[in-house]
Amino acid sequence: MLSVLYPEVYRLIKSIPGGLIPIGVGSERTPILVVKVPKEYILAAKVNGQFKIYLAPISYKQMDTVCLISAFFDDQDEPLVVSTPLLNDEVTSLFSKLFRSERVKIFFLDEHSREYLSYSSSISVTQESLQLFEESDLMEPIIEDLFAIQNLGRNWFGEIGDKNYQDAITLSLDENLYPEDTGVIDLRKDNLSYEGAQGFEFSRLEREEPGDFQENDIIRCLQSVFSPNQIYKSPRRTYDNEEVCDVLVVTESRVLLIQAKDSPNIERILRAEMPRKRKKTEKSLDSALRQTRGSIRYFNRERAKFQFICGEKSHLIDTENLSVYTVVIVKELFDDQSNEYAENVLELSNDLSVKCVPFDYPEFYNFCIKIAGEEAFFKTLDNLHRYAFEKHYFPRMLFRPR
Repeated sequence: MLSVLYPEVYRLIKSIPGGLIPIGVGSERTPILVVKVPKEYILAAKVNGQFKIYLAPISYKQMDTVCLISAFFDDQDEPLVVSTPLLNDEVTSLFSKLFRSERVKIFFLDEHSREYLSYSSSISVTQESLQLFEESDLMEPIIEDLFAIQNLGRNWFGEIGDKNYQDAITLSLDENLYPEDTGVIDLRKDNLSYEGAQGFEFSRLEREEPGDFQENDIIRCLQSVFSPNQIYKSPRRTYDNEEVCDVLVVTESRVLLIQAKDSPNIERILRAEMPRKRKKTEKSLDSALRQTRGSIRYFNRERAKFQFICGEKSHLIDTENLSVYTVVIVKELFDDQSNEYAENVLELSNDLSVKCVPFDYPEFYNFCIKIAGEEAFFKTLDNLHRYAFEKHYFPRMLFRPR
């Protein structure tokens, strides 16, 4: 495993939010590629036995550059993609070495740096692709330019896709470096100090029952913003022991109730056709909103007091001066459905006088790790909610991976 074989590399990878990360190890002749992406991307690579990298030619600010578009085919026409601009740095040199090699070691980690799969892989690169890569202008690391190149790359791939483009780089997952059914057990106290935590967390790539896994992942995201003692997992009502919400956050000035819905991360669900996935998103969002209504009604049951059970402990919180927010999180949101789901979300906000913001999980992860503290977190929720009320549309944030 990467953390065992190359601990110094693993420490570096933990500090990187995600993407394709080529690694140079002095004593290692075979290039190493770390693929740090959500679980759905990893499963798509596993079931297909490969993933592809497309070189998107981009003209930008009088430069002819290339953006790497890595495609993980859960759907043939609309795969999951990661967009990687080429920069004038060592990473591009490592990509160049990798693309000139016959084999590469690939390590798949999820967004929380949990390693699930590793392969010895063959790599197929056409001479045309190699020439395009080597002759491209390289970008300087200016944030605004990188965002622009990422979006131009995605737009290019959206137009051309996998059709009539024969120069894709193919990475075939030929040989397991360790068994594919590996699970991860986390015993670190700094990850397990929130209210309702057990003494360990178990995670795996393929998930038949995703609920508990997803709640743990959401809490991991929240821990980059909030203190562990502000986070409560699966708080329960006092009168019937049923869940109030999936995750609760209580600060000195605010309360955040989170309701989440995920789907099993298994091949059958991954292979579902896109219309079915869209329908599933609609149903998941509607279900989360219904449960959020119940959460708020319980929260408002007794004025200025919020009583609940978490783990084995009972909690009573004075809520008289606390602002209330709600967030619903689903597996995936589609941009062209925003007008439809915005109407339902805003209806809940109007009915219950509470701010509600929808996310898909990859976007929520990126939001949490790139936000600077509690004030910025809630200010962003305020801005998203205000925009939606004015435009009847929830904007998507630029740093999402798809």
